[in-house]
Amino acid sequence: MEIAGKGLRGSARWSVLWALGMFAIFLGERIVGSGTMRAVATGAGLVAVIAAMAMRFVRAGKAPADRKKLEQRLVALYALGLGAVLLYVMQSDLWSSAFNQPLERNWPRLSTVLAALWPVAWIAALMAGYTCFAMVRGVVQRKSAPDQAAR
Repeated sequence: MEIAGKGLRGSARWSVLWALGMFAIFLGERIVGSGTMRAVATGAGLVAVIAAMAMRFVRAGKAPADRKKLEQRLVALYALGLGAVLLYVMQSDLWSSAFNQPLERNWPRLSTVLAALWPVAWIAALMAGYTCFAMVRGVVQRKSAPDQAAR
């Protein structure tokens, strides 16, 4: 039981880090919206998301076969969430400040599509990621059940 609990804490740690990183990005981009605090929140969130993805990737490489596929799916879902953030950046004022032209001026339809698409991709990554994490948790608990019965 203790070994499974340690593995679960390790897995939960990276899911929570990813979720907090996404929340920090959301906070910086949608709530704060400008100034130094925006850059700090968005940057810290981006670092947290990338760190969680990297650690999930490492865990996927070391995981037993039954958990490996689930860990790989979590990496893919984390990447989908990061892709949603990239879609947001492309249609936001960050794009216009980086390239000196707002996207909606040159490609108004693309800007509209991105504005509608990024929240869908973000929510899909969040919900599917939660479901996949619950599956990883179930695999860990099933693995520990025979150990408990032997005691």
